[in-house]
Amino acid sequence: MLASGVNATPTRPYSAWQSRQRLERIRTLTKASAQADGVDALLFVAGVDGSYNDGSRKALGWLLLGASGHEVRDCMRDDAIMEETIVIVSHESVYVYSIESALPR
Repeated sequence: MLASGVNATPTRPYSAWQSRQRLERIRTLTKASAQADGVDALLFVAGVDGSYNDGSRKALGWLLLGASGHEVRDCMRDDAIMEETIVIVSHESVYVYSIESALPR
């Protein structure tokens, strides 16, 4: 369930297992893209460095915050995790760059 408003984020618990399952779905996609189109990796930059890219914001909300359905559309644009995080996913590896202050304690 989401809180109301545009700046809503998922409120239910989201496990590491669920995140890994979603990550594996993206890795499968990158493997198929590498074979078909020569695309080596996907880059997700949702914050100011990515010009607040809507697709990256939605992908990171789905992957990192556990958003699904309408929650993906409504993930917070100003969420610190997404603002300061860059994710690169290939079929062989995953890189996550974030500043320490953006990570939950």
